[in-house]
Amino acid sequence: MVAALCAQSPVRHVQLRAPAASRGGRRASVVTNSSGRQQVAAPAQAPQQALSAATSNIVAVPAGLDAALTEGQRRKRELQAEALAQLQAERESENAWFQDTADTPSNLVSAGTPAEFKRLIVEASSDRLVVVDYFKPSCGGCRRLFPKLVQVAATNPDALFIKVNVESPEMRELGQGMQVTHLPWFHLFRSGDLVASFSANVSTVSQLRAEIATNKPCTAPGCSL
Repeated sequence: MVAALCAQSPVRHVQLRAPAASRGGRRASVVTNSSGRQQVAAPAQAPQQALSAATSNIVAVPAGLDAALTEGQRRKRELQAEALAQLQAERESENAWFQDTADTPSNLVSAGTPAEFKRLIVEASSDRLVVVDYFKPSCGGCRRLFPKLVQVAATNPDALFIKVNVESPEMRELGQGMQVTHLPWFHLFRSGDLVASFSANVSTVSQLRAEIATNKPCTAPGCSL
């Protein structure tokens, strides 16, 4: 009976396989795919091995390069600061064309406050003509006329020339009160009284000379127009 059963049943031979070798000593795992076949899966890479592989292509920064880059950045910032300071100085110089210099005639002065403006006019002698030049630093016509005004002041030492910056906070209200409507604008005073009011520019500077000639006696040595 047993012999008959053995003869009818086919014998299945099972082959035993040794576990697949692992990489780096890690054991491989056996998985079954969708077709029912078993296959050996590659072992997962150790974290330390993965980090080593990822960093193997990074080039080390030579010693001193970081310091060199920092120095270059610092120098760049210094150059930028120097350029900015130079630009600011140039802008300030452009707006300082009316400031007194060593060549400014002694009879050409500035009035920085209303009180100083009044004192200069009141204290002027009765036979001395006072010429007031109203301007502002940003006025192109005022700037172009200014060298001519310096020449006129130098050739008329017996007259007093006063510069008034109506753009300054201290003198803005005074300019409005004196009814200065255009720039450059001139007022001529004699004995504290206003004797002339007009506008002039570099092309009409002859009007300034004519008004001075009309309103003051030309008696001082070297007085000319």
